Amino acid sequence: MTPNQHGNLVSLLQQMVHPAWQETAFENIEMSCMSVASIQATEAGFVGNGGDSSPALRGTTLENQTLTLYPGDVPARLPKPEFWQQNGFEFTSFRPLESAQDAPCGHIRLDKAMQYLIGDKLR
Repeated sequence: MTPNQHGNLVSLLQQMVHPAWQETAFENIEMSCMSVASIQATEAGFVGNGGDSSPALRGTTLENQTLTLYPGDVPARLPKPEFWQQNGFEFTSFRPLESAQDAPCGHIRLDKAMQYLIGDKLR
């Protein structure tokens, strides 16, 4: 997913957990949805077609092929059940981005999730 799609993904997550969210809010329990990745496997960029450009992801597949692709859009609203039945999905697996030896793997907002989950314990 390209960075500009994180908002849509969070919106979908919120819609999926909405019934539980309402129940926890009634019991005064704080809840949050966020998009995270424990290991960053792609880099964001753009692919061009003539004068147009679209957000894209670039990475190395498990077969060691460098690939740049437009992953599609994450819908802003939860689709109807027919959408899931009528559309096929193809997900490409990528290797983690290379990093220096003994350097931690890159991640996407994992620090934000950890802060939310245990930040009060680290003060």
